[in-house]
Amino acid sequence: MGGRQGNRIVHQRPAFQQDLFEGNTLTAGVYFAKYSSKDTWYLGNNMLLTAQNNARRINLTLADGRQVTRDGFTGTSFFSLRGDYDGQNTAVFLADEWQINDRLRLDGGIRYEWQQVDGTVHDTATVDLDGNPNTLYDNATSISLPGSRRIDQDDKHFSWTLGLNYKLNDSSSVFARANSGYKLPTFDALRDGNNKVQEIDQYELGFKSGNSVYDLYLTAFYNSFTNSPFQAFLDDGTNFTTAGDSRAYGIEVEGAVRPVGGLELALTGVWLDAKYENYREFTGNQVMRQPKQQFRFTPSYFWTLPFGDLKIFATYSRIGDRFADLANTQKLPSYETVDVGANMHVGDNWEFALSGSNVTNELGLTEGNVRVPGAATGGVFMGRPIAGRSYLFSAAYKW
Repeated sequence: MGGRQGNRIVHQRPAFQQDLFEGNTLTAGVYFAKYSSKDTWYLGNNMLLTAQNNARRINLTLADGRQVTRDGFTGTSFFSLRGDYDGQNTAVFLADEWQINDRLRLDGGIRYEWQQVDGTVHDTATVDLDGNPNTLYDNATSISLPGSRRIDQDDKHFSWTLGLNYKLNDSSSVFARANSGYKLPTFDALRDGNNKVQEIDQYELGFKSGNSVYDLYLTAFYNSFTNSPFQAFLDDGTNFTTAGDSRAYGIEVEGAVRPVGGLELALTGVWLDAKYENYREFTGNQVMRQPKQQFRFTPSYFWTLPFGDLKIFATYSRIGDRFADLANTQKLPSYETVDVGANMHVGDNWEFALSGSNVTNELGLTEGNVRVPGAATGGVFMGRPIAGRSYLFSAAYKW
């Protein structure tokens, strides 16, 4: 249990936008944000319950007289946090777009940002609340102390982007883009000692084409991440933190064909190879929760009716195998879902929609439990499932 309270003031204002010459527009601006957060956390307080609906608390006493639970609670807080933080970000940016001719367009931008963070994090201690070693449930209780440590962090970083689009003909173009960006340390990262700036480099090269019969987008990409932080509270209460690098490359496709009448067949898909680099013993592992392949196929049909229009559709999705943890010991199996729906417009004012999600009631996992390595439990772990079968009907009147 716990909570976070805070406030935020954000102001962004383009200083000016100016046409330097025909086909060229320059934009400059300033960004400012001031924010704060007060954190109070007491993590833990686990309970021993019966495995049934409307579960009951279990009180357990060992044969030697030691008490494992009190009113069902097997433990108290294992992580007690009191923190108070203030942050301020100031940035300036400059962007230019240049339509060189009817075929070629270039754009670029730069941004410089300065972040200032200061805060106070209270010290903690682990105590036996009642001083009785035979009451096991409170022998290792985390408490927050009056003493504290300071956080003072200033970071400055530069980012840029450069892109081009070349028109091959009236229906097709090629494009390319390169970005170099960053993510400045957050309050939580600084609290845990992860004070490095995360750096991101992205590159893409693509082809796009379309007319009344088809649309097609093909994009090849490469991404690299440096100093990516990771944090999790392990099953024994340890606050595990680390940081490392990763890289990913792949191909993304998005297309649709309209062969006849109101029929459209749409397909989107991604093939991805994402691996950790310079990441302790996890180097070479697949980036957690990132499937190597996923795709969605959506056939639909559109009718123009005397009183409005109607569209029906269905979507078949497949998400490939993934891993839930850095160590790649918790495998999240692939799963497939089917969604259906219909939209109808009646006149100029009424709109009706009916949709069904996961109509086959497929069981799929989106996350595992990073607190417990899968290998330590024989591959059995807690997971977060996708939502089960559901239907939704809505009606809207517009005026």
